[in-house]
Amino acid sequence: MMDTMSLDDIHINELVKKASVSRMSYYRYFTNKTDVLKFYLEYILDDYFNNIDGKDGSSFQSYEHILGALEFFYSYRDFILCLHNAKMSGMVLDALNRYIEKQSTLVHTEDTLPYPLYYYSGAIFNVYMQWILHGAKETPQKVARIISDIYNNNSSV
Repeated sequence: MMDTMSLDDIHINELVKKASVSRMSYYRYFTNKTDVLKFYLEYILDDYFNNIDGKDGSSFQSYEHILGALEFFYSYRDFILCLHNAKMSGMVLDALNRYIEKQSTLVHTEDTLPYPLYYYSGAIFNVYMQWILHGAKETPQKVARIISDIYNNNSSV
């Protein structure tokens, strides 16, 4: 619905009708329309984790992992662009940060802080957003190679 109207212009009655759920069911799970968007982002990230992330044993910074992430999230580009156009793309970064916090195997001590993971999620988010905002003209393979080369010190910014 956000393809054709702003979130503010979408009424709950229209939303529940489109989703084929009752208004009561909607309010059982959500307090506002933004909650629906957050829920969908969590669904996307859970799907990513269950079907893509780390299945090949690769690290976050490996070419294979970056390529898989770009290809997976490219399939959701219309939704993410709707969020961007509604000035809500920060929700995606927030969801990525929550995802990294949940999936991290780091033990948070004074010596091992999660900042490198936040750095990584922010970098991937920004590259992905710029890639799709500019029409994804480069192949996911090319973008993944550029990013993995930077992370593996094979080239510089």
